[in-house]
Amino acid sequence: MKFIKSLICNYLCINNLHKLSKIGPDVFKKNNINPENNYPKKFCNFKKTKIHYLENNIYYDIYKDSLITINKQIENNEVQFDNLDYNKYNDLTAEHIFPQSFLREYSKAKFDMHNIYLTKDYINSNRSNYKYIDNNSIEFDILEEKKEKTKYFYNKIKNKFKNNKKILKKIIVKREKQYNKKNKNNKNKFIKIHNSQNYKNNKLKLFIPHQESRGAIARSLAYMKYTYPNIELDKVINRTTLIEWNRDYPPTNIERIQNEVIKNIQGNYNIFILNYDLVNEYFN
Repeated sequence: MKFIKSLICNYLCINNLHKLSKIGPDVFKKNNINPENNYPKKFCNFKKTKIHYLENNIYYDIYKDSLITINKQIENNEVQFDNLDYNKYNDLTAEHIFPQSFLREYSKAKFDMHNIYLTKDYINSNRSNYKYIDNNSIEFDILEEKKEKTKYFYNKIKNKFKNNKKILKKIIVKREKQYNKKNKNNKNKFIKIHNSQNYKNNKLKLFIPHQESRGAIARSLAYMKYTYPNIELDKVINRTTLIEWNRDYPPTNIERIQNEVIKNIQGNYNIFILNYDLVNEYFN
């Protein structure tokens, strides 16, 4: 019986995707999608999400780990995340691709697993809620990595002052002021985030993610805009950038596996991973 139900669900999903490609997203969404089938059936807290990722062997750093390498390992049945030094659910933090500070209209959207990837805490902190941009879309200079002061510095000292948050905050604020004063004329300068291929600009609140993460980022944001239509996409990424990243970096094996895992847990797919051509249909 479960097998028959699964076949029916898969047929309906494929049939609906075919309709979308023919008649356009607005008409499709208005007339052919039942909201009860489109939205998550359940939500997990951040701890449970990270545990699910670890238990299902999709525990990796979206901003640091090589998705190309991971996909080659999957193809050869060699994936062992122990090699990435992730053994506990709290080795990485939950990173919201669409920042949860911009999701206030939808109270449960911050728990949607299709919007949650994992990364190191210092990268998570540095990304903040900055807008994604492509390094081809702006002329910039890169400051030396050693000048990345504030938030990486925070992660080095937080354990020392973990029981005295007031002192910790004072130290951070002081270092931030020193850094901003020293680099007040560097408005178009981007900082390389420590030990990664990601860059940020604090004044302009912009974030350039490393190349291998860009396709997954684009499809996660496409899903969020499709599922929670009132969110302001332009605060997080330009549509042209989203379309280009989706085109240039097609879905990977690890994305597809993650999509299936999330479907089994919260009850819905990211349709833009099932068929990434739908991004063009929906956003053009």
